[in-house]
Amino acid sequence: MTLSRLRNRHFLLLDAVGLAIVPYAVLFLRFEGTTWPTGYFETATWFAFLSLPVRLVIAWYTGLYRYLWRHASVVELERILFAGLSAAFVNFFIGVGIAEFLGVAPYRMPYSALALDAMFALAVLAAPRLGARFMQARRRRIVDGTRTIVVGAGTAGQLIAREALTNEKATFQIVAFVDDDPRKLGQLLNGIRVEGRIDDLPRLIRQTAAQEVLIAMPSGRGALIRRVVELAQTAGAKTRTLPSLSDLVAGRIEVTTLRPVEILLDEASLPARIAALDTSAGIAISLAVMGPNRRTTPPCGL
Repeated sequence: MTLSRLRNRHFLLLDAVGLAIVPYAVLFLRFEGTTWPTGYFETATWFAFLSLPVRLVIAWYTGLYRYLWRHASVVELERILFAGLSAAFVNFFIGVGIAEFLGVAPYRMPYSALALDAMFALAVLAAPRLGARFMQARRRRIVDGTRTIVVGAGTAGQLIAREALTNEKATFQIVAFVDDDPRKLGQLLNGIRVEGRIDDLPRLIRQTAAQEVLIAMPSGRGALIRRVVELAQTAGAKTRTLPSLSDLVAGRIEVTTLRPVEILLDEASLPARIAALDTSAGIAISLAVMGPNRRTTPPCGL
């Protein structure tokens, strides 16, 4: 069984085994070997016996056994940190009071061992879960899709790049990003480079042999999107856009379901609509001149 297929019951088992070993591991490092002063093995055993239920209960309470870890993000990482630090806080008092207050062990846990214990326990919680997320992210589709340049290296662009890399239903392969923000030029988003500005589209389409341009700018105005369509058309590439947010939330359309571009230009520019339609020849642009603030029913059911 690969890490990406692990269920939460498997994570619970891994946590129980790993966290039970941690007290012995930290004392091994503390005393630089297996030769410990008399009584410390008993101390480590009692500390493991008392701290393990605390750690598992905190992990359960904070939701670590309810997440889909192969799709983990920053939110799940925050949960791991919260669970690990909360358990470390409680177990510090267990380790210090195990001899004086509870009276079940001959010595308290050394402070240095408690610090190492907190770090090791956090690693035990994080490693299999982040490993599952990493293995899922490293999966690649066997068949390459349509070579695509994404316009917009933002949140929407990151979403579509992630889908292209991990979703078996994705029919596109992201080869480059373009964005007019100078701070993003040359940077990497999901491992894909922001190669240039929007005006560089014709050159990049030819250099990368891209067949399609995907607009990932939810807030892009009509004039900007018309500019993208025209630049892509000059290089012989199709233009598509992401589904609307309302369709995604309602579950009517998946992220990987791209659609031809449809634009209603604002009143400041020519009141026109550009619809990029798939045809056997490539891309057909229909321009319908309309009055201000007036929209007609799109052709072909778009």
